[in-house]
Amino acid sequence: MAYDAAILDLLREACADITTGERKMFGSHALMLDGHMLVAAWGDGWLARVGPGATEDALALGTEPFAPMGGKGMRGIVYADIDALEDEARREALLRMALDFVSALPPK
Repeated sequence: MAYDAAILDLLREACADITTGERKMFGSHALMLDGHMLVAAWGDGWLARVGPGATEDALALGTEPFAPMGGKGMRGIVYADIDALEDEARREALLRMALDFVSALPPK
């Protein structure tokens, strides 16, 4: 899926001190932490890898389960619209959930 380059730039800015690289994933562009996807630009929004344990909390912030093929969602990954990126409190909460989950994974 195509992504909005402006959203990718906002993610890069928000995660400048966190990420350790970038990679193309899901036909889009992901910011990585130790070889694992942390966040990604996706369509007209973005994805956060919050993990299965934080998915309900992320959904309560107005995100949606990430289901790229319209079927069952991918566990632990949520889709957020541009508003969630521009709203500092929501953005920081989602980034914290993603960072907590991904930083606990062993480096690849």
